[in-house]
Amino acid sequence: MVRAFAHTDANEITFWSGKEGDAVISMKSDMAGQKGYENIGLLEDGE
Repeated sequence: MVRAFAHTDANEITFWSGKEGDAVISMKSDMAGQKGYENIGLLEDGE
């Protein structure tokens, strides 16, 4: 399991989550070649 999230002053906001086999990318980083605004974190061990 994986999730993409961003920090606000008081919270973390999750944009999406995925499971094994799903593509995991930052759209802004991939498409525009700019630093993404989200954090991508694994919720379990991964490779």
